[in-house]
Amino acid sequence: MSNPHSTHDTTVLTTFEQDAIDLIEDGATSFEVIRDLPLHSLDIYEDHAADWHYKYALEPLVRALFWRELMGWSMSRLHAELQEYAIDLGFDSEKFATDATAPSRTTLGRAWRDRFGDDLHEFITRRTEWILEHAHDRGNPLGLRALEPAENSDLSKATEERFIREKSREVTTEMRELVFPQLDLDRPDSGTRYEDAAFLTLQSLLSLNEVAAENGGDLLADRDGTENAPDADTHLHYIKQLSADQITAFVTDGVEAMLEQAKRHLEFKRPVELAIDATSIEIPGDHRELEMAMGTRDPEDDGSRYRFATASIVGENVKFTLAMRPIKKGETIGEVVRKLYWQAREHVSIKMVYADREFYSADVIRTLNETGSKYIIAVPQRKRLKREVQRMSNDVKVTDWALYGPVAGEPGDTRVETTMAFVPKRRDDEAKDETESDDEDEQGVATFATNLDIDDEIRLDREETKGWINRYSRRWGIESSYRSIKEFLAWTTSSNFRIRYFYFGFAVLLYDMWLLVEFVVEVSLDCLERQDGPRITAKRFLGFVEQPLLGGPPP
Repeated sequence: MSNPHSTHDTTVLTTFEQDAIDLIEDGATSFEVIRDLPLHSLDIYEDHAADWHYKYALEPLVRALFWRELMGWSMSRLHAELQEYAIDLGFDSEKFATDATAPSRTTLGRAWRDRFGDDLHEFITRRTEWILEHAHDRGNPLGLRALEPAENSDLSKATEERFIREKSREVTTEMRELVFPQLDLDRPDSGTRYEDAAFLTLQSLLSLNEVAAENGGDLLADRDGTENAPDADTHLHYIKQLSADQITAFVTDGVEAMLEQAKRHLEFKRPVELAIDATSIEIPGDHRELEMAMGTRDPEDDGSRYRFATASIVGENVKFTLAMRPIKKGETIGEVVRKLYWQAREHVSIKMVYADREFYSADVIRTLNETGSKYIIAVPQRKRLKREVQRMSNDVKVTDWALYGPVAGEPGDTRVETTMAFVPKRRDDEAKDETESDDEDEQGVATFATNLDIDDEIRLDREETKGWINRYSRRWGIESSYRSIKEFLAWTTSSNFRIRYFYFGFAVLLYDMWLLVEFVVEVSLDCLERQDGPRITAKRFLGFVEQPLLGGPPP
């Protein structure tokens, strides 16, 4: 197969470029660009189907996956879009599964991974970059570039502040265009007064102003000078119709859309450190009879709470929430970790997982041992561990450890092995685990389960062990992350789980938008390594982005 970038392809690629320019200047949509580009005339196809049986021709698959790359979509978003457009891209409908209107998501993923050769991957990537560059130059919406860092390291203070405001609004406008279409309220195509985006616009206003839905519709109508805004009853009615899985899918697709766009301009290629954590949303009164409600940690408190778990990138420079899900009654914590880990793994390579004491269990350790990632999990000190602490002769101890407990797919209790590290407890930690009690650690020693290759034989081994385990302190940022996420929560006293979960999920999306703005600004101002805290606080970000989030300037 010929290389699409080799010398003898120059004329063909020039034709390709001219056709692309003509389509962009004519205001073609992304679908029209992909449908009409002369891919069939390019000698770029090395069909790796020689050893496989594929039922679909290669060209429509190339067009479909070219479209995905051009739009920065997840594979699930591409699959959804193809329901309407697959035949127009050249797919043979007779080969679809029964009642299907497009190839399966598995087929699309296998084509990209297994059927496309390196030359074809390179062609799609390079041509995508070229099209986006020219679309940007011509003001075509295809050329979304808000997340591309600028070189502004020597700005004056006033100019720097103006850049921060403008970049905040620019990124948020772009993220709104990517995220809002991910919500499907499953309403009829005709006879509905509001678009789905109208409900997210209202939800944005509720989060920005920390007001209840009952006041939000009036505020939005006053702001826009129109009555075309959902009222509180309509807004809450449709949220209540969403299942937990639908809310999770909306947030997942929104995160994917933002992350795929961010990967074009920002560094997400290196393996990341992942923190898996959980937070509580307190609800007034005793609602433990509800399916998802749990009691509080205080046995004397008759209040209730919902528990939500997240998987987030943590590290020195980049933070981002990749996945979330509710913790259900009767669901094992191992199942929660399993789902969060693999959901996050779809986006990034994971080198390390941190988790607090709530996640110390045989099922979680079995799950993480099977992933190939390293992990550090804080461990509550019960009697057996406290006896080990009392027998310590040095400030660090490392020992093989076995624990027993339920493991998915195994009958009864299962033995699981890990390594237990005993290290001096850091007194300068910024925060404490939610599950930690003041008298739980024996003699100022903290305990951690890990699969790291650590030892305590000599002093150098012990110092290296402390260094590795102290990396767990990076997880402390999650505590402040949850506080920040809750700054984006709309106000409500409702005990309805779906409302609370949707509000939390929407807050996660706004939080991720803020983190992307913060990261782009720090890269642009060349202060990524020097910042002790965020350059743009969450409150300040909320003040900047009312106009882009609500879809236009106030009257």
